[in-house]
Amino acid sequence: MSKPLSIGAALLLACSGLAACGGSVTDQDEIKDTSIARVTDRSASLALACAGCHSETSTAVVSLNGYGAEALRDSLLRYKSAIDGTTVMHRLARGYSDDDIELLANYFDQDRSDP
Repeated sequence: MSKPLSIGAALLLACSGLAACGGSVTDQDEIKDTSIARVTDRSASLALACAGCHSETSTAVVSLNGYGAEALRDSLLRYKSAIDGTTVMHRLARGYSDDDIELLANYFDQDRSDP
């Protein structure tokens, strides 16, 4: 992989991690009404962070579309609770509340093939 591409990929992952963990590069008061969090609903906003790795076009990581609410909920809760877990998913899952996990599980369980 070329150096510019690897730096770009690292930046994308960092931004995805910030979004997943609720991090922000600006103060909450500075977020404008046109921000992605205000334009979309909460579950779609949370899912946006997942799409960086878990998409239909990714060949390295499984897509979450149609994964199943129960399976995704169980996986995220296991990642969140694993004391010795050190993968990216363990770190990201710890940033989600139980309500966030429920929203994500239900979001990815929906059939998005119909327009």
